Amino acid sequence: MIDELLRPKGKDPILKETQFQYEYTLKGSMKHHKGHILFSYNYITNELKRAEVKQEVMVGMNGKAVHKKKTHEEKNCIYFQRMNEKNAWKLINKILQQKK
Repeated sequence: MIDELLRPKGKDPILKETQFQYEYTLKGSMKHHKGHILFSYNYITNELKRAEVKQEVMVGMNGKAVHKKKTHEEKNCIYFQRMNEKNAWKLINKILQQKK
C-alpha cells in the first residue's frame, strides 16, 4: 500500500538492463624463474612490453632483510614470464589460436 502511494501516478517502474564487464587482474604471485623476463600484454591495444618490477626490502621477525618484488598492475593486461620477446609472442599467438 505504501509503494502505491509513493509511485507517481500513470508511470510504471522501468527496469534497466545492465551489462557486466569482466576485468582480468593479477591475483596471487608467481615464482621468478632465473633468466626469464616478466612481460605484460594488453589485449585491448595488442601491446607487449616488459612489466615494471619494484623491489621492496623489509626487516623480518628474525632481524634479517626480506626481499619482495612487486609489479604495477595495469588495466586489461595479462602477465607471464618468458626468456625473450620472441617466445612471448609465440605464447600470445598460441592463446589467441585456442580462443578462435
